[in-house]
Amino acid sequence: MALQVAQERTALGRLLSAPVVALLLGLGGAAAGLLPAASATYDAVWQFLMPLAAALILLEADLRGQAPEHSASSNRSVACSSAHA
Repeated sequence: MALQVAQERTALGRLLSAPVVALLLGLGGAAAGLLPAASATYDAVWQFLMPLAAALILLEADLRGQAPEHSASSNRSVACSSAHA
């Protein structure tokens, strides 16, 4: 609650989004030794949850507009150029 108020009312809070603040707090906690460098929980997250999350994100991605078009017009231009040669 206090962080939300600070984010809304201060100039620095308006510049930084909540994920950036969370990342900076995590980095600060790790640098200060408040967070462990290694843990079985970290291993489980990286081994199971991250690949699952990546797969789920890719399943929701709309890749139809990302692939290069191989349309009939591009094939026609190749056929026309070889016919004139």
